[in-house]
Amino acid sequence: MNSYLQEIELKRYLIEDHRPRIEQIYFLGIKCDKIAHFGCSRGSESLALSVLLKPHEITGLDKDPEAIQDAQDYFRNSRDLANHIHEKLKYPQNLSDEIRQQFENFANEYDGLTEAKFIEGDMTKPTTLPSSYFDIAYCAYVLNHIACVDSKQANEKILFAISEMARVIKPDGHIVAVEPQTCGPNGPLLNLEPKFSQVGLFLVQIIKLTENEVIYAYRLNAKNRSG
Repeated sequence: MNSYLQEIELKRYLIEDHRPRIEQIYFLGIKCDKIAHFGCSRGSESLALSVLLKPHEITGLDKDPEAIQDAQDYFRNSRDLANHIHEKLKYPQNLSDEIRQQFENFANEYDGLTEAKFIEGDMTKPTTLPSSYFDIAYCAYVLNHIACVDSKQANEKILFAISEMARVIKPDGHIVAVEPQTCGPNGPLLNLEPKFSQVGLFLVQIIKLTENEVIYAYRLNAKNRSG
């Protein structure tokens, strides 16, 4: 029983870590039936998107094949854990009130966990994601990585990455990017706003989460869609 509680606590901790940024999507009233998660890494934030926003479908993209495998395993293990908890709740007389409450809370959160797909791909290059398909293209601390770490041809790569996010969303879709405002504590400003506009996106809102962390929310300007 303790192993279940430890797993539940770990997943709850990871969900809560991502909650402040993901809840802003809900507060903005953005449709999120289908989510493309660019730079999904090992899947913990994809799981948080699934649990907190309840999309019908989520697809994660990352250029690291090991991260993709880990994300697939993480989602599968989370679904298996939810199924085990549901089985335990069939016999509540075997559970203390405290454990039963924790199990019920977890089961409610993970009820109908989204089917997730994870694919290998680099958003600074053409990907295999379908065009005009997703309601949201989401990324967190990915554009800054391109600008600050992968600095060679950074401007061109960022523009392509944003264009690729714009390509996959529906005409009424949105791009949501969580990024720091600077490269490191004392680094130069990223100045991402002009790049979103250059791709043909309309600003919805910029939300300051912390002193150096912001959410950029943009919608697609369908009139300027190319291709």
